[in-house]
Formats: sequence, structure tokens, C-alpha cells
Amino acid sequence: MKLLSLVAWTLLLTQNATQMAPPASVSGIVVSFGTNDPIGKAEVELRSITSQSRLPANMPANMTPLQMDAMIRSLNAGGTAETPTTFMTDSDGKFEFRSVPPGEYRVYVTRSTGYIPGEYGQRSPVGSGIPMTVSSGQNISNVRLALTPTSSISGRILDGDGDPVAYARVAVLRVAYQEGERILVNVKAALADDRGEYRIHSLPPGQYYVASRPFENRSSRSYGAAAPSRFGAAQYADAPLVTLSTTDSGEVVEQTWRSIFYPSSPDARSAQAIALRIGENLRGVDINLASSAAPARHVRGSVINGVTGQPTAGISIRLLPRYQLTPGVVMPSATTDRNGQFDVPGVLAGSYSLMLTGPGLTGYMALDVGNANVDGLSIVATKGVDIPWNATIQGGANDPSVLGRIRMSLVRKPIVAGAPTGNVVTTAGWPGLPPGSETPIVSPVSTGGFLLREVPFGEYSVKLISLPPGSYVKSISMGQSDILMQGLRVSGAVTSGIEIVLATDTGALSGRALDAKQEPAPNVTAVLVPDPARRFRMDLFQDVATDGSGRFRFQGVVPGEYKLFAFEDVPPGAWHDPEFLRTRENLGTPIQVGSGNNSPMDVKVIPWDSVP
Repeated sequence: MKLLSLVAWTLLLTQNATQMAPPASVSGIVVSFGTNDPIGKAEVELRSITSQSRLPANMPANMTPLQMDAMIRSLNAGGTAETPTTFMTDSDGKFEFRSVPPGEYRVYVTRSTGYIPGEYGQRSPVGSGIPMTVSSGQNISNVRLALTPTSSISGRILDGDGDPVAYARVAVLRVAYQEGERILVNVKAALADDRGEYRIHSLPPGQYYVASRPFENRSSRSYGAAAPSRFGAAQYADAPLVTLSTTDSGEVVEQTWRSIFYPSSPDARSAQAIALRIGENLRGVDINLASSAAPARHVRGSVINGVTGQPTAGISIRLLPRYQLTPGVVMPSATTDRNGQFDVPGVLAGSYSLMLTGPGLTGYMALDVGNANVDGLSIVATKGVDIPWNATIQGGANDPSVLGRIRMSLVRKPIVAGAPTGNVVTTAGWPGLPPGSETPIVSPVSTGGFLLREVPFGEYSVKLISLPPGSYVKSISMGQSDILMQGLRVSGAVTSGIEIVLATDTGALSGRALDAKQEPAPNVTAVLVPDPARRFRMDLFQDVATDGSGRFRFQGVVPGEYKLFAFEDVPPGAWHDPEFLRTRENLGTPIQVGSGNNSPMDVKVIPWDSVP
């Protein structure tokens, strides 16, 4: 009985001690970014973070930090976490939260007009922040939050005669990276007014491109991340708009409309970048749409079922531009009729990947369209190709039950810039975008090795997933072809299988990122970039965010020569772009990484605004 009483008394004391744990406080100031000027009427929000275990089990694996944060905020708003606490700053810009329960928080700051939202721990006007851990009884003071004054771009949209184009679509774009490819994504968009004038406001500082095209009153669909981002990311996907025009000779011709990039180019690769400073209102960014209208060609032909030898109805024909930087995916398409005939309208001159899909059937060809219609194509639709493959581990145990867990993700080329994931509502009759990747079913072969089942025709880059623990890809080949360098092209029966060689002699590298004052820099991106001869291997690049002490650690590094970078703010994947690296190459620290643990390294942080 005495023992039970002692236990009960101990539990009561523990409970009371927990209940009486002193609350914490968080205080600081809101200033204009890069200055000490306080900002009044700013709303500071202290929001408890939902634990990862409470997030949906089926959430997408490729969510960005901002999208993850948006989901967390949405869950919190639905009552799955504590009610957020807010504080409105006075003219002195100061805020204070008292009686803060212990826990992990994010601290946001907004102002109704004139400023971009900010977050605790962000290192640039558009950078992501970091969580704040609050301990029992802790008084966290001198928290500094920054709001960045917004900027704007304005101008006029004109036609070939210099007259205003009313209600033209205008988009402000920025550079992003997808599967190692440089693309342009929408930041914000607007329509010109009845005088052809536009103004796109609430922009962060940075480099932008501006594009315009005539207004479309038909159905096209937009898509993009729902996260409350400092950058928008709305994209659109649709079929080409085809109109009829009468020439001076009285001939009726078809034409389609393409975007024109500032100052006057239909080619995104020759667009002029616009550097926008903090709080700048840039005027006079005028675009002339004289070259927006272009002849619309047709691509015609027939589809034969390779199994039955008969014309095939209901087959989708898609023409995907092979060189596509723009955020608007305009894809000419058609469906075969009951005689297997197709007619794809609205095709601009250029290079395309012609992709054929139907129930259990596939087809593919590279197609160049010039200044005339393409007629008489004959395409065979057949089942996908079975491709044998085998994998070995150098110096390791080659257990088929382990190697059989490897999966190949085939990423379709060309890359569809900003292609949406999930369902997209499309214009009636338009088949929508093709899937961006394929993961064929794997089957073992009794004589050894495995098969990729029914791989659709096309061109792909290859990624391996579910590798044996501690291993990395040393090579992937098919006959004399280096798949890692050249990619995989499937256009018919294969004559040799895919050979995968793995190795396990990986290395590890740790270190610190230091700022200009030689102080540790938390929340910066440390990046390992392989030597130029190996930069075609995306899997050799590694990136990681530094912790609260400015430390980083890379594991599973393939031995070899690298350059080590630390970026205060950088678009994800920018380090895959040779042009991006060209202007920053001398800012990296050369390093040789061997197997096992390597000597720690310090690296200097590259400021967010130091290199254009």
C-alpha cells in the first residue's frame, strides 16, 4: 500500500510540474527588407506546425516546401492544430507573443498592401523560412522579420500598325528547372485594358521575362500550385487557336497565334530578361504582336494496327514541340476516324515528337514541319516493347530477389514545361497532355534477368528507384549505347537488353556554410556538382539545406571530383543548367570525394543578389 501511495504521489508531482511549466514568449520587430526601417500595420502570425505523422498518407511525393506548407496551413485551418496567434504591429514595428506553449512554430508576416509576405528564417525576398523551436519558459527576443516592398512592370501591347491590342493576354515569367531542363513558368498574368495598356504588380525583385498573345475567348485551362507562394506558378495547357484570314489576293488561309516575348521575338530562347529591383515600378515594357500570327499547317495521315493490319479508329495523335521553354503547353492533336485517318490542324513550323496512343497500342516518330502541310504519313500502332534487363553489383552479392526490386522510371523527352500532375479539365475534343513518365511492370525471366513489360514507344531518360541499400548506379548501357548520356529511344523491337552496373564504394562529406562575416549560415542550400565530364548524370548532383548551425552532410556520394557550393537562395535544380554554372563556376570550392568519410569542408555562401 505504501508503495502504491508513493507511486501515485510521484505521478501527481510529475503531472503538476508539467502543468506548471512556465510558458515561453516570442518577440521582435518587422522591418523593410535590407534596412532597419520598422513597418507598422504588419500582421505577424505564430502558427503551430502540424506533425508529419498527421499529413495524408497519399500526399504527392514531389511536393515543394511551399506546397507542403500550404497543406499544413490548410489542415491547421480545419482544426487539426492549435488556433494561430496573431499580432498587429504599431508604428514601431514591434511584436510580442506571451504565454506561448512549448512546441515548433512557423512565424509569418504579411501586410495588406505594398509588401511581399515574409517568414522567419528566410534569407531572400522569395526564400523559404525555417521552423522556430520554443522551449518551456524560453524568452526568444530580437526576432527579425522582413517584408519586401513590391515591384511592378507595365507597358502597352501593340499590333503591326502600332495600334493598341485590347484585352491581350500578358504574362510575367521567370526561369525554373524541371528534370534538369531550363524552362519558363508563369509568375503573374493579366489582360491588357481597352487601350492596350497593362500593369502587373505585387512582384518580388528578380529577373523576369514578359510575353503576350492575343486574347482567346474559347476554353483553355490553367493549372498550378495552390500554395500561398511569394511566386505564382499558374500554367496553361490547350490546343492551338486556329482562325481564317483573307490575303490581299483573296485567298483564305488558316493561321494560329503564338506568344511574343519582350521586346519582339516569338522565340523564348531570344527573349530579353528584365532585372527588377526592390520596390521598382518599371514602365515602358511594350510588346508588338505583329509577328504573333503565323501560318497554321496540317499534318495528315493514317494509322494501321500492327497486330491486325487494319486501319484503327479512336487513336490519339499528339504533336509535342521538341524545343519548348514556355509555360503554355500548346499541343496540336487529332483522333483517327473510322478509316484510321487523322488530320492535325494548327501546326507551326518546327520539330515535334509525334506520339500515338490508344487502347493497348503505341507509336512514335520524330517529325519536322516546314512551310507546307505534311500529308501521307503512315504510322503503325502496336503494343509496347518488352525490354530485357539485368543488374549486377560490383564486388557485392547479386541476389535476384534484391535486384528484382529495382524499378525503372522512364521520364519522357522532350520535357513538357511545367506539365501538370493530376487531372486537368481540357477543351472539348482535346486529348490533353501525355503522361510525363512511365514505370513499366517488371517480370523475372526463368533463364536469368528481368523484363520491362510493354514499354510505350518514345524517347526517355532513365531513373532507377528502389536500389539496394548503400548502392549507386555506375553505368546503364544497351549494346554500345550509354543510356545515362544518350537516353533510351524505343521505336521497335530491341536487339539487346539493358545492362545495369551498381557499386557500393560511396563516400560522405560534411562541413559548414559560412557567410561574409565567417559566421555559420543556417537555411542555405549546399550543393555538390560533379566535374564537367560527368554533369550529364543528374543522379551525381546532391543538395541539402544547412541546419541551425550552418552544417551540412552529404551521404552516398559517388567518388570523384566535385565543386562544392552554398547558395543563399537558388531555384531548385538550377545547378543542372550549364549556363547557370558558367557564371558561378569560380565561386565553387573544388573537392575530391573518396569512399568512406571525407575531411570536413567549410564553404563560403554565395549571396542571393550577388550574381545575376
